Amino acid sequence: MAEANGVGKLILAIDNLMSTPCVSYLIRKLKVFGGIILTASHNPGGINGDFGVKYNCDNGGPAPASVTDAIFAESKALTALKINTSAKFDVDVSKASDHKFGNLEIQVVDAAAAYSEMFSTIFDMPAIKSFVHRKGGFKMVYDSMHGLVSMCFFSSKEV
Repeated sequence: MAEANGVGKLILAIDNLMSTPCVSYLIRKLKVFGGIILTASHNPGGINGDFGVKYNCDNGGPAPASVTDAIFAESKALTALKINTSAKFDVDVSKASDHKFGNLEIQVVDAAAAYSEMFSTIFDMPAIKSFVHRKGGFKMVYDSMHGLVSMCFFSSKEV
C-alpha cells in the first residue's frame, strides 16, 4: 500500500517492535516528516476497540487535533485503496538493513540501540551507574512503559 500510494521511505524496527518514545526520538533524529503508529495503547479503534492509529508530527510529538481532524475528514472521502499486488517485497526484519523496491526505500533500524542512545542524551549514565554501584548498595523498583509499536511508517521530507 505504501509503495502504491507514493510513499518514498518506510523505517521499520527490528522485528517491527518499537516503543512510542523511541518512535518520537527517531522521527526527530532522522528528520522525517512524521510517523504513523499502529498500537492498541492509544486511540482505540477497530471492532473490539483493541487497535489504534496515531500520527506523530516531525517534532516527534502527537499531531494536534487540527491535523488528526483533517486526516479523519480525508479518510471519509476515500473511495479506493491502492495496492501494488505485483510487487514482491522480501524484507528481513530480524536485523538492521536497507532495501529498495522501485521508488520505495525500506530501512530496518535497531530500535533498542536507538532507545539506548536516546536515554544517553537525557541521563548521565556513568553517574547513574556509579550511584547504583556505590558502597552500601542501592534498591529501586523500575516500571518501564510497556506499550510497543507493531510497525511504524515514516516518509522523508523530500517526498
